[in-house]
Amino acid sequence: MLDLVIIGAAAAGSAAAVYAARRNLNFAVVAKDIGGEVALSGEVENWPGTIHTTGVELAQNFHAHMKSYQVQIDNGLEVTGITPTKNYHIVTAQDGNGQEKTYETKSVIIASGIHPRELKIPGERELKGRGVTYCTVCDGPLYRGKTTATVGAGNSALESVLMMSGIASQVYLITKYPDLPEAKGGFPKGEDILINKVKALPNVTVIYNAGTVHIVGTDAVSGLIYEDLASGARTELAVQGVMVHVGPIYLINK
Repeated sequence: MLDLVIIGAAAAGSAAAVYAARRNLNFAVVAKDIGGEVALSGEVENWPGTIHTTGVELAQNFHAHMKSYQVQIDNGLEVTGITPTKNYHIVTAQDGNGQEKTYETKSVIIASGIHPRELKIPGERELKGRGVTYCTVCDGPLYRGKTTATVGAGNSALESVLMMSGIASQVYLITKYPDLPEAKGGFPKGEDILINKVKALPNVTVIYNAGTVHIVGTDAVSGLIYEDLASGARTELAVQGVMVHVGPIYLINK
């Protein structure tokens, strides 16, 4: 019987693991991967105490910190259920091959994080991995010298554009928000420092008040169609890569 199972190994899960280890609890960390969404970030400049790092480095530091306390990390497992009983909980997890593992524990901390939200438009799922990506850090370098579009408006979209501006020849940022201050319902929704950097980039074009309606391509992405939300007019852009950054789905709700 464990004292605790921690679900997730990103910032919150890793912090919980360190504190649990310092309390000498008998526990396990169950995670699909180490670092979660932060591992997919490029440059990280807002982590307290660290002026500059990367998402990969942060994830590596999370792992190293936990291992320094000899934490049991069961990586590569996705939790599929938590069943309460009278005196404890049964946590069920599954690996990529469908093999199940169960844990009996007195307590559970859920720090399962988020998953990228899809656009749910024609061509998106069909071309996933063939020009459609939800991880600019992972796949951005594949589009060196090409034309790409990032869809979104928050920090992750802005970071995507900043990264792609140094890789692609031309970058479009497509947002559903109008060209107004955020206080008046306009774009963007991220930090001012990122906004100012994006607006200063010579190879970036921001398309406002636009809904992405179709990703075009047969074997790979060849274009993107967006609709002007005021007039309804549709325009096709010739792009080879589409980076989708339209917010998260919280995995606790799965």
